[in-house]
Amino acid sequence: MFGIIVLVSGDAAVFLGINAAGTVLIVLLKGALAGLCSGIAYKLLTKVNQYLAVAVSAVFCPMVNTGVFLIGCKVFFYDTIAAWGSDAGYTDTVTYMFLGIVGANFLFEMAVNIVLAPVIVRLLRIKLK
Repeated sequence: MFGIIVLVSGDAAVFLGINAAGTVLIVLLKGALAGLCSGIAYKLLTKVNQYLAVAVSAVFCPMVNTGVFLIGCKVFFYDTIAAWGSDAGYTDTVTYMFLGIVGANFLFEMAVNIVLAPVIVRLLRIKLK
């Protein structure tokens, strides 16, 4: 659902205009893999410590999401992103990808997940009991 929401919301519009198939693939893949990897981490670690499981899965989600996005940018949009970076004054495309495109968003996602994931899990537990 996350990937579909990103596509419908318009957040991927600039990339859709460059390569629609690549954009759809990246958006759906990053959403699915972020959820899958976080879920696997939670399942594996919950046997050890539930709080650790929540924390690690909260961190995995934006890491996988951003990582898949960056790989997709390299594969499908590198030339366009290199031009954007050059126009923005960056001499290195990779630096632009990390600092100009994903840096602040990644940190925001990470902070929100770290703060909200334990709260949501606690609320769900109260509701389910």
